[in-house]
Amino acid sequence: MVITVRAWNPETIEPHVFYETENYIAMEASHFQRRVNVSGSGFEILTPYGRTGSGIKVFPVTEDFLASREKPYVEYHFVAEQDGEYQIDFYMAATTPVVYESRQYIGYDINASSMQIVNTVENDEIPFFLSPQWRKEAFEQIKITSAVITCKKGKNTLRFYGVSPAVILERIVLHSTQRELPPSYLGPKESFFAE
Repeated sequence: MVITVRAWNPETIEPHVFYETENYIAMEASHFQRRVNVSGSGFEILTPYGRTGSGIKVFPVTEDFLASREKPYVEYHFVAEQDGEYQIDFYMAATTPVVYESRQYIGYDINASSMQIVNTVENDEIPFFLSPQWRKEAFEQIKITSAVITCKKGKNTLRFYGVSPAVILERIVLHSTQRELPPSYLGPKESFFAE
């Protein structure tokens, strides 16, 4: 029987950098490395909150940055074990749009690439309230929006942007598209990082 143990030299560990282990990187939303506010608006930590104990949300809660050139964001640093495509899952509180339109946008970028803006409402052609997605999120009390990003081996920088009002991010999980994670409700435990 072979037991593999991962060890790090404490002298080479950067503070607030997450390390890929067991084929994944999991980060609680409140453990960002830095935040950037825009015109008095920015992310705040909510605690206790949600399924994981905390979350982050842009205040004031009514601000909509979809048409704004500058958007508030939080930044995460992580170390990937290989170059290639990674699936990224954003775990958020159930959707609560503040408008009657079927939209609630988030934004992200990886390593200063162009910002990607995604509507977390899966079918914007039907009313959101009482839709299948609304019922599923209300039952599970979590929403997961996934995308595929390209990471480089070594240190990467992920930014999560506030776009639509009322979005609450609880955690982020990444894994190589070449490897499947075991099925779970809220994903794996948080990855190693030094505070």
